[in-house]
Amino acid sequence: MNKIKPTIKQKRYYNNLIANDGNKKKALLDAGYSQAIAKNPQKVETSKGFIELLSIYAPDDELLQENRKNWKQDTDKGAKNKAIDTALRLKNRFPKDETEFESGELTIKLTRKA
Repeated sequence: MNKIKPTIKQKRYYNNLIANDGNKKKALLDAGYSQAIAKNPQKVETSKGFIELLSIYAPDDELLQENRKNWKQDTDKGAKNKAIDTALRLKNRFPKDETEFESGELTIKLTRKA
């Protein structure tokens, strides 16, 4: 099975995305994409080449390991909360309005803001 290889522009976009703190429009423009593509980043992000690039540069198992480290630590509460939020979203368990989770003596109540 032949995999689609990422293009040079897709690689530049990925690197620019990291360098630009997630600013997709700037990352796409800096990579050489047109204004039209910069307004519609999913055209690049859903391409087979970009998906392959992500599987190489950001494999799921490594992302999950790092996320787990963040939610297990207690020094950076912001990182911990973000990791928990990310894990819940990945598992499609993010509350629609409000929900509670219990773990031992700890109860966590999550409420979605409108």
